[in-house]
Amino acid sequence: MPPGAAPALWTNAVPAAAEPVALLETIDGDTIEVRREDGTVERVRLVGIDTPETGLGSPPLECYGPEASRFTADLLAGADGAVYLEKDVEERDRYGRLLRWVWFEADGRPYLANAAITRAGFAERYRDTPNRRYVDDVIAAEAFAREHAFEMWAACG
Repeated sequence: MPPGAAPALWTNAVPAAAEPVALLETIDGDTIEVRREDGTVERVRLVGIDTPETGLGSPPLECYGPEASRFTADLLAGADGAVYLEKDVEERDRYGRLLRWVWFEADGRPYLANAAITRAGFAERYRDTPNRRYVDDVIAAEAFAREHAFEMWAACG
C-alpha cells in the first residue's frame, strides 16, 4: 500500500452487490480500465472525486496530475485480487465511461479507492454529480487532506 492509503473504517467488507472486475490499466488519477467477467473491457470513472489532469489527452497538464495517476496505480496494484465496482445513480458519463465507486481489499481490509485517493491528498470532491452514496466520506477525506496539507494541497496551493 502506498503511504497515505487508508481503508474504509466504517465497514468490514466490500459491498455484496459490487461487481468484481480485473484491473487492466490506470488511465489517470480518476479513470481506470477493467475487464468484466463477461470479457468486455470498460473505462471506469471513479465517481465523487476529481484528480488533476495529466495532460495526456486534450485537457492541459494540471499541478499534481502525474502524481495523482501514479498514486491511483500504486493504490490499486496493492489489491488482494479483484477490484470491485459499485453503481450509484448514473450508469455512464458523456464520454461513455462507467461511473462507479471502486472498492478493493488489501491485507483483509476493504478500501474505497475514491475516498482513499482523496484522503491521501490526490483528489478533491467532484461537486457536480448525483452519485452521492459515499459523498460524506469523500468530503471528510478532502477536509482531512486539506487540513494536513497532504500532497497536492501543499504543492499546488
